[in-house]
Amino acid sequence: MPASAAASTKRRRATDDDARADEETRERPRKRGVKNPRLIGRKFTGGANASLFIRQWAWKREMKTERERFEDAYAYPTDEDDREDGKRKRAIVLNQRKFTATGFASTVWDSAVVLSKYAEKTRRDFARAKTCVELGAGCGLISAVMREIVEVPRVIATDVEGNMELLRENVEKYGVETRALTWGADAEKAFADVDVDVVVASDVVYWNDSMDDLVMTLRALAKTPKTRVLMAYGRNRQALEKFLDVSREDFETRDVPRSECDALYQCTDVDVIELRRK
Repeated sequence: MPASAAASTKRRRATDDDARADEETRERPRKRGVKNPRLIGRKFTGGANASLFIRQWAWKREMKTERERFEDAYAYPTDEDDREDGKRKRAIVLNQRKFTATGFASTVWDSAVVLSKYAEKTRRDFARAKTCVELGAGCGLISAVMREIVEVPRVIATDVEGNMELLRENVEKYGVETRALTWGADAEKAFADVDVDVVVASDVVYWNDSMDDLVMTLRALAKTPKTRVLMAYGRNRQALEKFLDVSREDFETRDVPRSECDALYQCTDVDVIELRRK
C-alpha cells in the first residue's frame, strides 16, 4: 500500500474511533463525572476532525490512566506561537506521585488546568499584578503558569508542610517562591510583609471544617477590592455552599462564564469564580 494511502487510512480510523467514543459517551445520561467508565485510559486522537466534545474529553485528567496521573510527569499544553511578543518560554513539566496521607496534592487535577488556561488566555488582565499567591498549590501548576507564562513578577506557592517537598521540586525551577502555610489565624502574620494582587486556588472547597479558616486566610491576603481572587473547583465541591455562606459578608462573588475561559480547556464539571473584597 502506498505511504499516502496508509496515512489516509490511519487518519480515517482515528476519526472513526473518536466518533464512536463521542457516540458512546453521549448515550449516557448527562451527569457530573465520568459518563462512561469504559473510556478511562482510552487514547483519543483529539485531531482536527474530532468534535470539540472529544477534544475536550481527550485532555481531561480524570480520564487518564494511573500511570499518567501518578507516575509520568505532566507536561502543560501551550502554543507558544500565540505569544504576541514572540518570546519562547520553557515548557512547564511537573512531577506527580501517588496520593499520600496529607491528601490529593500529588497529581494535576482538571480544575488546575482550567484555571491555568483561563489565566493564560486573559494574561493581559494581569499586566499590573506584582505578586500572586496560590493556596493549596499541590503540584504547583497554576503557580508555574502565573510566573512563567502570565509573567507575574513574584509568585508564592503555598500548601501544608507535608506537601512542600513535591511543590518545591516542581516550581522553584520556574522562579516561584514556596511557603508552608496552614490556613487560619497564622495567615495574616505569615503574609504581613506581602502586598498581594492576585490569589489563586483550585479544588479547595471540599471539606466543610476548613472553610472558616480558608475565608480567614483570604481576608488576610485580599485586604482591598484591588486584589483579585480566582478559584476553580471540580466535582469535589462538598463544602462550596458553606464557603459561599462564610465568605458572603466580606466578598462579592462572580461566576466566570465559560465564554471567558479557554475554548478547549474547559469542562462541564469545573467552574471558575472570582471574588473581590467588599
